[in-house]
Amino acid sequence: MNEKDIQTIHLPIHFNTLDEAESKQQLHFAARLALKMGISRVNFALMCNHLDSIFKSYALGRYDGLKNEKARNHERNTELARTGKLNQKKKKIGQRQGRAYERLATVPIADVFARMGKTLEVKGATISVRSKRYRCYARNGITCVRCGLEATYFAVERQGQQCTSRWHLNLYHRFANGKERMMTVDHIIPKSRGGPDNVNNMQPMCSKCNGAKGARTEEELKDGVSHAVAQARAEVQKNSLTAEIA
Repeated sequence: MNEKDIQTIHLPIHFNTLDEAESKQQLHFAARLALKMGISRVNFALMCNHLDSIFKSYALGRYDGLKNEKARNHERNTELARTGKLNQKKKKIGQRQGRAYERLATVPIADVFARMGKTLEVKGATISVRSKRYRCYARNGITCVRCGLEATYFAVERQGQQCTSRWHLNLYHRFANGKERMMTVDHIIPKSRGGPDNVNNMQPMCSKCNGAKGARTEEELKDGVSHAVAQARAEVQKNSLTAEIA
């Protein structure tokens, strides 16, 4: 985080001293947010100067505790990497997160759109074509709104090689060298920022551009707001606390 980002961060969190549990919850959130933003302990202490000494001590204690927990996690991951167990763990996580798919077949885009709101039969598998994701592609197009990459086909896939996982359709662009890039649906106003989860708030975007955008709004992208500040704003909005990230 650069100096400009740090200068824009304000945590004017007001506490109800009559409700100790609620106050501690907000202090824990403030400490976690400060660590995510890369705020040093000295600067965090300055932000807490307006608090009662007991609450300030608790906030700094939570900051130290979370920082130590992060250090312990780093040490554990380093040990896993040294013993050769980390790669196996990463592979399992990758499969859970959907980065490994079993593919049944590819399907022309027009064939999928012709079955919108219905089901599609492919090699004995029945795929529902009713989700908001498919409706977004049919309504808003199959071209990434940021880089202009256009989808080539749908692929019938399921997560990993789990028999319990249902077959579904993923949209891809295929490059001339044979490599693929998945097309995704982006929420114009991110859900983490209060954006609605409907087709009116969705747009087609390739996975690379979607990852680069993160939790930022279109206005924040134009203004060059960093991922860290956008993430902090999303955290504040998610927790509905009286904090402000300028």
